Amino acid sequence: MSQVINTATQFDRISRVYDETRDSLKKTTIDKIASVLLKDGCSSILEIGIGTGRVAKPLQDRDFRIVGLDISMGMLLKAKEKKIERLILADANHLPIRAKSFDAAILAHVLHIFENPTEVFRGVTGVVRKEVIALVRKRDAEPYKGSGNYNVIRQILQEAAAKVGYTLPSRRMEWRRKESELLTALPPTKMIDVQDELIETSIEDRLSYIEKRAFRFVVDIPDDVLQRIIREVRSSLPADAAQKKIQYRRTEQMAIWRLY
Repeated sequence: MSQVINTATQFDRISRVYDETRDSLKKTTIDKIASVLLKDGCSSILEIGIGTGRVAKPLQDRDFRIVGLDISMGMLLKAKEKKIERLILADANHLPIRAKSFDAAILAHVLHIFENPTEVFRGVTGVVRKEVIALVRKRDAEPYKGSGNYNVIRQILQEAAAKVGYTLPSRRMEWRRKESELLTALPPTKMIDVQDELIETSIEDRLSYIEKRAFRFVVDIPDDVLQRIIREVRSSLPADAAQKKIQYRRTEQMAIWRLY
């Protein structure tokens, strides 16, 4: 199975629980994106990797003309439920769009999915007239050092998987590596901070998401293996540990490439 088909299949499965297992983008984040688009005279927007429309829907509600592209039919059907009607099922590596058809393009939290984000980006610049915007993790953000640490969840999962004879795929640094690859090769015109907050969760919350197969790193694990991993995690923790609050810091920036 090719990587593109495998990615589409994974997101088709994840689409059923995607919105309920993701933190919502803050209104202030959408406001900042909209402000930049308006200031630069952008009204027609192509979103690459539209997903369920979490960015596109609030922008559409602000009267931007949105066309969404995604490789997953499942994700597009969820976007359609939100009344985003102009949708394209396609591979971002091969855009079926005429040159300079849109004022701007948006890539929100998708760079890590592409095998070569720089090549995808170059293709995107060919179909827009004014600018490309990407939501990325803030590279120089200081890690949160308070009580609890989000990374402990993945460590516990890895240890439990090892005990049942399974190795979890390691994608923890893939997100930052892929984003950094693009930002280094093609430096943005401008970077704007859009979000910096502490998110509170628990091991039990994340286990419930994993049971629903809400993340790519678990979506292909056989059912019996996944259940054995979950049971191992729960049995290995002290009685109150699974409910203990864990915090992680979510820091995001808007990278803007102006093409004029």
